[in-house]
Amino acid sequence: NNGLKTRNGILRATSSKLTGPYLTEYEHLHKTNAIVEGSSVFPMIGSDRYILMYDCYADGHYQFCVSDDLKKFEFLANTDTKGDFTPRHGSVLQITGAEVERLMSTFGGK
Repeated sequence: NNGLKTRNGILRATSSKLTGPYLTEYEHLHKTNAIVEGSSVFPMIGSDRYILMYDCYADGHYQFCVSDDLKKFEFLANTDTKGDFTPRHGSVLQITGAEVERLMSTFGGK
């Protein structure tokens, strides 16, 4: 890994195929002091920006960062994971307004 300490940060691995082979870029997309896992990147709806989220499991929150180019991410916010529902290693899935309505009418919401 070219001497890079990879423990506290997010690296990028790319491939032209879903199943690889992958090329790992040994440069942090975002550096953090937290111990993290379960990262995901997704586009913001109606924007050219992207969100990087990952689980700071030892600290009890998700951390969110934002990027315009998928190369450098800046801290955006922490979101606590506590209470009755404490997801781990979250994923993001875009759904339609009709799907939101069906889910809300079936399961409710706050």
